[in-house]
Amino acid sequence: CVIYAVIFVMGEHRLRVSIFSIASAIIFLSFILSDAYGFNDAANGNWNDGATWGNASPGVEGTDYPGSGDDVTIDSGTVTLTADAACNNITVAGGGTLSAGSNTLTISGNFDESAGNFSYGTSTVNLTGTGTLNTGGGTDFYNLTMAAAGQTTTLSASTYLENVLTLGSGTLSGGAWNIILYASSGTPLVNNGATVSLGTLLYQPSVAS
Repeated sequence: CVIYAVIFVMGEHRLRVSIFSIASAIIFLSFILSDAYGFNDAANGNWNDGATWGNASPGVEGTDYPGSGDDVTIDSGTVTLTADAACNNITVAGGGTLSAGSNTLTISGNFDESAGNFSYGTSTVNLTGTGTLNTGGGTDFYNLTMAAAGQTTTLSASTYLENVLTLGSGTLSGGAWNIILYASSGTPLVNNGATVSLGTLLYQPSVAS
């Protein structure tokens, strides 16, 4: 109602300007609300410290260090999880190392560690959305959860697990790639109804190297 009153007073010429201004404001506001930050490591440090990403310390999640909707690149130093964390897409590349400890990293997009180092400890990587998993070979994960309900996880390389692989009720698309499970006790595979297409799912109990 306020907009209509302003338009009536301003007249036809100002009407066109006002509509343009309102549309521009809506577009600008939509851009701000939908914008996801991209974070690139700037120093060795903890994931939840802005200084690790070249920002204020300790900082605010989603502004100074990555939050659930943000894209992350680690390519020059070591980033350490000291608590559970989340992001959208993550790439560990070049001289980068992600040290996960015993924490859970939740990823809604792609996980690419094909050219970097993922020190998994006893962590869990939880892939909750549709995305691509690209690993570097060797033992890649301790615990891994993927193929979430209504989502598709696509493998871009063979994947190796030391402990437990959990599949949701979504889709795991692996093409000719393999998954190798190394756990020597417990239940190394939990499948909650996923549709699975792989080269090989191999259970090979041993001490992971």
